[in-house]
Amino acid sequence: MRSFEEVGVMPESQTEEENYQVVVSNLTKLGKETGNPLLFLDIGDKLPIKYHDIRPEIIENLTADDLILVKQLQKFCHEYLCAPLFTDSFHQDNTSRRRWEKNLDQHPVELNYYKTNRLGTNFNDSVFGLLRVLVKTTENEELSKNLSELLPLVPDAFQKRAEDESLLYDSLGDDKKIEVSHQVADLARKILEKIESNKA
Repeated sequence: MRSFEEVGVMPESQTEEENYQVVVSNLTKLGKETGNPLLFLDIGDKLPIKYHDIRPEIIENLTADDLILVKQLQKFCHEYLCAPLFTDSFHQDNTSRRRWEKNLDQHPVELNYYKTNRLGTNFNDSVFGLLRVLVKTTENEELSKNLSELLPLVPDAFQKRAEDESLLYDSLGDDKKIEVSHQVADLARKILEKIESNKA
């Protein structure tokens, strides 16, 4: 197995979009040459995210703390929808994955990209974890009611435990995790429909 130093990476490009393509190429090359081949199903969209405004009727009836949570939820949803979707060679072996990531210390851009995979447990939880918090803590009853309607859409894989009491999602194979990621993406879109203005 060759080291990252032996593999080398491509030079950086001049534009943001080109840089993004270079990161994907670099990470694919690094993975292949160091024993962790990557299969990209969606390379994501790293162009600047264009946020819609929060609905005026929501803002008018929110406390400052609630508004921070709503904007954070909005950010998490957009980041999830713009994130890449790919599989690696580690599957359920997170310990080996973390060990391999240490080899990316000299390649921080590639490491950050690798950690934004939509299949990551924490990345998924950022969407519906904050949804649950907001429903439970907001003082705005209407917002709580509207968002609580989405809670049943949280995938079962993140609500159930495996026989060893670990999160069921972590025990799933890649194909099942990909299915769950599509469910989370649908949930993120529905959350944005609830909180964002329809105006561009």
